[in-house]
Amino acid sequence: MSKGMLSSPLFDSRVPEDKITGKEKLLGYFMGPIAVMVMNAILSNYLNVYYTDVLNISGIWGGMFISLFPIVAKLLDVLMIYLVIINLVNALFGAE
Repeated sequence: MSKGMLSSPLFDSRVPEDKITGKEKLLGYFMGPIAVMVMNAILSNYLNVYYTDVLNISGIWGGMFISLFPIVAKLLDVLMIYLVIINLVNALFGAE
């Protein structure tokens, strides 16, 4: 069995784990995800402004479109992930 792409020398860390300080772990495990969430919030705000001011869709269904569209989109994401997992399980374990 092959090792796979992630076991190549390209992905080897040059820093031993015992040399990583607590501040570096805080930066990597806490500040990184926080920065991603802040960037997502900023971009979502700009997208909302684009929807309401440029596309002028704030009046569709009395403003309910802007509220319901993200919820429906996430529900469709969950459905698609579920279908992908079911197909993957069937492909791996041969539910014929």
